[in-house]
Amino acid sequence: MNNDPTLQEIWDARQKIWEECESSSEKLFEYYSRLEKEHSYKIVRLEQVEFEAEES
Repeated sequence: MNNDPTLQEIWDARQKIWEECESSSEKLFEYYSRLEKEHSYKIVRLEQVEFEAEES
């Protein structure tokens, strides 16, 4: 078992989210879809990266 505190924090957060979604993959998908919409400005798309690399 890995004793890395950072990994443990990530695993704990994922478990908490899973429990909040009542262990339902459908609710988990809806949760992440909602977050993606709310924070779409933070998402980097591969097409953007390729375009910016071509401009350089």
